[in-house]
Formats: sequence, structure tokens, C-alpha cells
Amino acid sequence: MSLRIKLAIISAASLMLVVLLLVAINIFDTGLIKQKSNSNTLSANLGLFKYLVNEHLVSMEPLADEIANEFDLRTAVKQSNKADVETFAKRYIELTGGTGNYKTLELYDRNKQQLFVSDSSLTLKQADLYISQINNDTPFIVDLGLLNSNEAVSVIAIPLKSRRKIIGYAVFSKDLSSIVNKLASTQQSQVFLVSSDLMVTHNSNSERSIDIDPLLSDEQSSLLEIVETDDALFEVTKQVFTNKQEEKIAYLLIARDETELLTQLRQYN
Repeated sequence: MSLRIKLAIISAASLMLVVLLLVAINIFDTGLIKQKSNSNTLSANLGLFKYLVNEHLVSMEPLADEIANEFDLRTAVKQSNKADVETFAKRYIELTGGTGNYKTLELYDRNKQQLFVSDSSLTLKQADLYISQINNDTPFIVDLGLLNSNEAVSVIAIPLKSRRKIIGYAVFSKDLSSIVNKLASTQQSQVFLVSSDLMVTHNSNSERSIDIDPLLSDEQSSLLEIVETDDALFEVTKQVFTNKQEEKIAYLLIARDETELLTQLRQYN
């Protein structure tokens, strides 16, 4: 084999190596860009959700002053008189229940024994968890929680006082539908809340069907996938959200219609 041929072979091999290296670098860089983009999308979604949750919790705070003014109800709670508590609690609910400020109301005596629940089918899990955080200097506790149906709700626990001493507790829950709808509107997306047993409790657009089962069956707690329907392509994120105690509350899924962009990317690739 002549020297010219040997040099040609070496040159061709070197060129091929350079090409393969450039391709590898490009794939690696593209992967990093995609990974960072996914991470940014997930962070932005959860950040906005947490902001709306905080806003939602603040909206419940006036309930503390409102129920503190219910003298007859507070007196019945102080006396642990279940019959009177039920009478005055129902009267309070008749006057305020249609405001949308709360979904359920539970009342407890100073020993944290339940005296009243507005709906026995929608009781709070671990209401004592919120009550136990209250002391004489605590105006209220706000957080996220779960009903016994595993539906995520916001919660406010309020000490009821007589002569500055705690004589009982009121615990309200509030539906999260307004958060879901605000998030859907802001993100121009379809938003789902899914319980820990994988039941969809909130869906901002029940008329549109998107298959989120593959994301729910995936064990990863944070995930971004492309989901295809008959006429659209959706970028769908799944994330777990927790309460202030870092307890898992539910899954948040956000589906954004990215048909035009994803179709262009597919054509480009």
C-alpha cells in the first residue's frame, strides 16, 4: 500500500472521528437543553401553583373573626353541649354557607373532642394535626389537607376563646376549584388535581379528554411527557404537592396544547 493511500485512509478515518464527535456533542448539548427546559417548565408550574395556594389560604383568614363573633355558638362549645352546638352551627351555616368561603365546618371542645361536623361524608383527615399546632397566642393555622374522600382542600383551624382562654376549636375546609380554574386560565392549559389513590378530583375542562394515566402510573414524582390526542399534541407535567408539614397532598397535572410547536419540531427532526 502506497504512502498516499495510507495517508488518505488516515485522513478519512480522522474526518469520520471528528464528525462522530461533533454529532455526539450536539446530541449531548441538545439533551442538556431539553433537560433544562423541562426543569424550568416544572419549576414555573409548581411555583405559580404555590403562589395561588397562598393567596387562597389568605382568603380564608376572615373566617377567624367571623366565627369569633358567634356568641351563642361559642357558649355552646364552651359547655360541650352537642345539641346546642348543632342548633347554632346550623344557623351559622344557613347564614354563611352560600358565600363560598368554606366547604365544611367542624367544631371541637377544649379537649379536642368533636362536637359537630357539617357533612359526615366529608370530614377532614387529621383535623387534630391542625388543632395541635394552636396555642393561646395563635390566631389561626392555615394549610392544605385532605378530606376522608382523599380530596385536597385548604384548611383553617381557629381557636374559640372566652376571656382570652381557649374553650374550643373551629376547623373549616375550602374547595380548591378556584385555584385550578385560575391556574388553567393563567397557563392557558387544562389542569388536574389527582388524589393519592389516583382519582381525578378536579379537572378544569371535563369536556376535553386527555389520557393522563401513563403519567400517573409512572413512579416518578416529577415528570414531563408529550400526550397525543386525535387532533392535538399536549405537553403534560406531573408533580406532587405537599402541605406545610411536607405531607403528600395530591398530584398536580398541567396539560398545555403545543400542537403547532411540536409538529414543527417533528418535521424538523
